[in-house]
Amino acid sequence: MVREKSLASLLDEGGRKIQVTDKELAEAKGRRLLLAASARRAFPGSTTYYNGSVAHGDANTPLTDVDLGVVLTKKDAEPNGPGKRSALGLMEKVREAIHEDLDDEFDKLTIEVEGRRRPVLVRFGDSVTQGQADSPQT
Repeated sequence: MVREKSLASLLDEGGRKIQVTDKELAEAKGRRLLLAASARRAFPGSTTYYNGSVAHGDANTPLTDVDLGVVLTKKDAEPNGPGKRSALGLMEKVREAIHEDLDDEFDKLTIEVEGRRRPVLVRFGDSVTQGQADSPQT
């Protein structure tokens, strides 16, 4: 007699096959912490927050990105926005801080700000998923 699996057990089994490993998740979270520290240093008084699949706990492999947001102080945010200056100056400021903080640790680090509307695209040069191309950190 063939025993049928429940839907819940099939979903659990499928989830285990596609979820990131604990090692991948720890590496991604560690990199995200480093980026958050750089952002807060670039913008004293700002706060950072996490969103996306890593923050929600449902990241799949290969891990393709880690999301980080920055809430600026009124002083930093005031001169930017609709009808005012673009965010490019803010993006360049955080890029400089990230390079200062992380270039020695990640020798393949690249950071894109030109031609991007909001996110600063950070590539560490080495993927958190073994055998995969580097994933952007935004």
